[in-house]
Amino acid sequence: MLDRNVKRHADDVRFVGEFDDTEDARFFKYTPVFDDRDVCPKDPSYTKFKCPMEINCKERLKKDTVRYNNQLKNEISKLIDYQKNALEAAYFVNYVEIANTSRTFYRLSKKEQARYDFIMSHDFS
Repeated sequence: MLDRNVKRHADDVRFVGEFDDTEDARFFKYTPVFDDRDVCPKDPSYTKFKCPMEINCKERLKKDTVRYNNQLKNEISKLIDYQKNALEAAYFVNYVEIANTSRTFYRLSKKEQARYDFIMSHDFS
């Protein structure tokens, strides 16, 4: 790849050989002393590292959202279990699914709502 990008003189072939880094490695080996200021230690200390506030808030919001959704699912399942018979439980599930959850918790954006209203107002059949 280098030969394609770099144009060298034809006589350079006689003086340029294969590159072998193992031969020079025994002469130029650097062993750092851990009191050197220019070399980082092997185990850096993260005691002074602080996460940005946006990351902390986003993580807390994610945990709270999961906890809220789990609590909501738990309460709805308990309400379903406490119904008198299966028909009332089915009506309750249908009502909770359509009336409460989809409309209040998961609102459409303005563009999606306009598209939804357009589709529902026209008869395409």
